Amino acid sequence: MIEAYNPKRHNIQAVKDLLAMAMGRPTPERLQTLLDKFYNQKAHPLLVSLNNNDINGIIGIDYSKAPHGWITHIAVQPDLRKKGIGRSLINYVFKAFSLKSIALETDQDAVDFYRACGFTALEIPSKWSGIYRFRCIKDRCRKVC
Repeated sequence: MIEAYNPKRHNIQAVKDLLAMAMGRPTPERLQTLLDKFYNQKAHPLLVSLNNNDINGIIGIDYSKAPHGWITHIAVQPDLRKKGIGRSLINYVFKAFSLKSIALETDQDAVDFYRACGFTALEIPSKWSGIYRFRCIKDRCRKVC
């Protein structure tokens, strides 16, 4: 089941742990700011994937420029990866927010996952030497992952 994050219903620490996996240099302050300010805005929902009320994945989306969206954060519990949770989260936001396209930036470690989901990946300049960055874009007309 996928639903909007609700701090009164969901395990806040589990959400923060997953957010930390999806961002560079996480600190307790940065994580709290994300939850309090960014993901508290209408066009920036944070969704959780649940199995028996346990959070197994998250996806943050910015759809302020709908029908085009931007994945701001996505993470799946390490022991549950390669089971379709990330793909389900991506497909869910496409449908739930009636998006025509969705994009994100990623690194070399994750780019093959997005390609397997039907994203086109283009290498973009990186501000860090020796680190490869990619902009990934998927249009609605492309195969659903």
